[in-house]
Amino acid sequence: TLIINGAAKAYAMTGWRVGYVAGPQPIIEAIKAIQSHTSTHTASISQYAALAAYTPNPEIEATVVEMATQFHRRRDIILELFAEIPEITCNVPDGAFYVFPNVTGLLNRPLRGGKICTSSDELTNYLLDEAHIAAVSGESFGAPGYIRFSYATSEEQIIEGMRRFAAALK
Repeated sequence: TLIINGAAKAYAMTGWRVGYVAGPQPIIEAIKAIQSHTSTHTASISQYAALAAYTPNPEIEATVVEMATQFHRRRDIILELFAEIPEITCNVPDGAFYVFPNVTGLLNRPLRGGKICTSSDELTNYLLDEAHIAAVSGESFGAPGYIRFSYATSEEQIIEGMRRFAAALK
């Protein structure tokens, strides 16, 4: 059994590149051999920040709970707004701060201005041009027909972005 985790999502330390792995010694030695040739070590300031995050502290723990509550609320808002669009289905994400809706119902049919998108890649370009919404096509993840949206923003921006998204479909 391997346990792999990091400080990125739990402690809002994305980009700090702080993580860990625990498991049987032979597997850990093999991982260390590969890791030492593929990347450098985490910066010392990031290591000290992670140490502070992982050291029990009621104030930090309360902040993490509040942050998770806010992300759940944002997730629920974007899922509710996607549910109002019949051509889209979207599973509830288990982690991170992204939704990955199936948009195949929007492909190969006219959108605003008569535009027809034949792939999620074309759809994300259309959304950027027409609605000023940035999303990542499913093709980037080996999942054509899907697009990835982040909800790591304010509730107001999520609502406005989804308003623009829905308007771009008409």
